[in-house]
Amino acid sequence: MADAKEYDVKIYTGGEKIDTGEDYGLFYTPTLVEIKPELCEDLSKAPFLWREEAFGPVRSITKAKDMKDAIKLANASNYGMRAVVYTSNLNNIEVFKNQLEAANIYINARPMLVDITVSLGGIKDSAYPAGCKYYPQELVYGKFIYDGTPQNLEKIR
Repeated sequence: MADAKEYDVKIYTGGEKIDTGEDYGLFYTPTLVEIKPELCEDLSKAPFLWREEAFGPVRSITKAKDMKDAIKLANASNYGMRAVVYTSNLNNIEVFKNQLEAANIYINARPMLVDITVSLGGIKDSAYPAGCKYYPQELVYGKFIYDGTPQNLEKIR
């Protein structure tokens, strides 16, 4: 949040630091920010909230021009724990599933907070085994995809 004003980040909710009371240690109230797409294109110049993986009630969103742009923006990250996509174009869903570089992909659905049946691991610099040079990541890499699009839910009933 420190550079949010410098980058003219739009804060929809939250953004206040918590430093007293029973919520002390959460650091910020639940926060949703929108970052201008042009600020996300060059990762080295992007706001901290776009460059880094935030573990806390802080989420960053941006708008993409099209599917190709959305995939480019998402995959430019050094992290790959989760990706959330909302699209009305059902033809693009398979492309998102196959091309997004994330271990957990949610399409037209709210990410589950905790599901013990799903790995919380990530790819790239996300989560375990981040930084472990000798871990056989290519042997265990997998994706969890939750597609909440209504017609896809009908298929599994």
